[in-house]
Amino acid sequence: MFGFLCSRVKNKLNKGLFCFNGESIKSLYFLQNPYHNRFISNNPTNQKSFTINYLINSCGLSEGKAISASKKVQLKNSVNPDSVLTLLKNYGFPKTYVSTIIEKHPTLLLSNADKILKPKLSFFCSLGISGPDLAKLLSWRPTTMRRSLGKHFLPAVNFLNGIVHTDDDLLRAITRSNFSVFHHPEKRLTPALKF
Repeated sequence: MFGFLCSRVKNKLNKGLFCFNGESIKSLYFLQNPYHNRFISNNPTNQKSFTINYLINSCGLSEGKAISASKKVQLKNSVNPDSVLTLLKNYGFPKTYVSTIIEKHPTLLLSNADKILKPKLSFFCSLGISGPDLAKLLSWRPTTMRRSLGKHFLPAVNFLNGIVHTDDDLLRAITRSNFSVFHHPEKRLTPALKF
């Protein structure tokens, strides 16, 4: 609304329709200044609209799912989210899985693609899980990406290696558990193994 009013006043200023003592008023400079958008861009309503539009147009979410996801994340611009989507695309994630992952875990768009996400995706690829297979697993449990590489993934793989002994068995254990083995396997599996 404020932006609309500013544009109306600016048009009238340019046409000389606002007058005082026979001269057009030029003291409302801030309305002619293109930087008046700073008053608009910080508006939470506009940020929410941007977020919803981004989730629909860039992530492939339906309007309803985008509105629901926008309650969990608020995007200020497209720079970081674009880098996240580009990274997922470069790792061979199909669009349908990307949409599902973002729908379930929209705050992933705020992650640092190079420092946080890329090392984890590279780690999974080193285990033999990549492309659509990795995308499918992450679409089931996208919050796995919140886990620490050093504190969760590496210790979990070391623990599982002590049980299964072969790379194929390790891969099967990870994929069949839908990544749940990365959530403190020693607490989950040790009691079962003892039994």
